[in-house]
Amino acid sequence: MRGKDFTLLLTLFIAAGATLALALLPARPATTGTSYEEFQAHREVWARQRPANYSVSVEKSCFCPRWSVRVTVSAAGVQSLRFLNDPDDRSVYADHRYYPRDIDEVFSLIDAAYLSRAYKIDLTFDDAYGYPVRTVIDQNHDTVDDEQAITLSAFEPSMSANNSLERTRGE
Repeated sequence: MRGKDFTLLLTLFIAAGATLALALLPARPATTGTSYEEFQAHREVWARQRPANYSVSVEKSCFCPRWSVRVTVSAAGVQSLRFLNDPDDRSVYADHRYYPRDIDEVFSLIDAAYLSRAYKIDLTFDDAYGYPVRTVIDQNHDTVDDEQAITLSAFEPSMSANNSLERTRGE
């Protein structure tokens, strides 16, 4: 058997195996709570209304170390992060997937919950900017203490000359 034929045969074998494995997985029910379409609609509002610079307080509560920070964000990313609680070991907060630093990271965390087909995702959105003010995710109905809640508060857009929101509203 030539190398090309072997590679093609191996690729087909792997694809068939993956398809079979996915077919045998137990089906998870659809996520309950806020629909993915509603989430996406608000994400689009955020993409249109997002100020180039803003500050926001982010608090995450779950059965994990409490995450409570005040962040200042610019178009280049997080400019400052100040802990509102005084943790003993700040290194436990290194993983951005679990401890979001800005609103875009909160959207990514929620998107990952939808992709993993979390049991329940309840979201409350800001009317003007579309960002999730309150997020509650229950990953698995049958697992105790896997719920997490993220609250965004004290949102303050910075009305600088670079602010895209200011430019669009001022025209």
